Amino acid sequence: MTHRYYVPEMLSEGGPLLLPTSEAHHARKVMRVRVGDTIELFDGQGNVAAARIAEIDKREIVCDVEPARADEPASVGAATFGIGLPKGDRAKFLVEKLTELGVAHCTPLQCEHSPWAPSDGAIEKWQRAVVEACKQSGRNRLLQIDPVVSAGDWLSRPDAAGTLRLIAHPAAAAGGEHSVAIESIFASDGGAATKGRPIEIAVGPEGGFTSEEIAVAIDAGWQVVDLGRRVYRIETAAMVMAALAIHR
Repeated sequence: MTHRYYVPEMLSEGGPLLLPTSEAHHARKVMRVRVGDTIELFDGQGNVAAARIAEIDKREIVCDVEPARADEPASVGAATFGIGLPKGDRAKFLVEKLTELGVAHCTPLQCEHSPWAPSDGAIEKWQRAVVEACKQSGRNRLLQIDPVVSAGDWLSRPDAAGTLRLIAHPAAAAGGEHSVAIESIFASDGGAATKGRPIEIAVGPEGGFTSEEIAVAIDAGWQVVDLGRRVYRIETAAMVMAALAIHR
């Protein structure tokens, strides 16, 4: 398998290039690369380039890089998520899976039921997880993790024209008249209407969104969707919604 490394300032015309320190350490200590090995570089903006290891020393690795090529354009129907992220490794796991599935943006939401406020350190950890997930999965455009915002502020933003906005919430809690089953939106016979449209998806924390947060969302044009009779964990609900939205 070709080894992949993240180089955010990759030269489009190619030529000699130093791997970033963290990537050089991984290549040397973990992957045990050797001079002459072929590797692949990506810049996180959708560009990729083949390269060959030219020099290795205790701290640096020099590559001969071929001209970069665009390999992953921004998606027309990009998916953006706002999530009341869980604590610890569960959040990291979720970020990894959203990256693999192809989500474009993720905004951590501070909700009324949120058990914690994500720190700058937590966001940095998630951003590293994004890079690792891209390296593993072959994705060449990074998932963008936005700063933490309150759920009310994020849900009440003006509706962008043509955007499909879905907020996951049990029908019984939302009131039946406000909620639709997820199958009715992404079913094979009705899903054509959603193709190519940008989509925003909101998933609440443990305990869900409050009735006040749901009311704000409805007033701002969000559609409340019900995922069925089971109550999913945050990461399960988010992955279900991501898979349906991106592979619709």
